[in-house]
Parts: sequence; structure tokens; C-alpha cells
Amino acid sequence: MGHANYPTLGAMKAYEDIIRLPRLFGFLQKSLAQFVYVVRAPKSKEDYASIGSGSPLQRITDAQA
Repeated sequence: MGHANYPTLGAMKAYEDIIRLPRLFGFLQKSLAQFVYVVRAPKSKEDYASIGSGSPLQRITDAQA
């Protein structure tokens, strides 16, 4: 999957936690989360790059400290 090209593996786990399938289709949950993660990763990478590759909230918090 080339993890270095994607945001974090935590994001993939988050998709798995957010996307809840009915019990009958539960066996597909991890595969669907992985698919969403891979499809969204390039766009997310662009979005993070456009805001300086980090959390704007972290910069604001650091500035207030």
C-alpha cells in the first residue's frame, strides 16, 4: 500500500471505527475502511499540504502557550 504516501494508519483505523456495517456485512468492514482510506489519502495529503502539513489548531495552541 506504500504507507509513506498516505496520512496515518490511524486514519485507516478511524474509518473502520466510523463506518459501521450491519452485522450481516461485518466481514466487509475492514476492507471497506481500507478502500475509503486509500481513495481519500491523496486528497487528504493535498489538503494537509495546503495548510502547512500540520494541524492549524496545534499552531494556535503553541502560539498561546
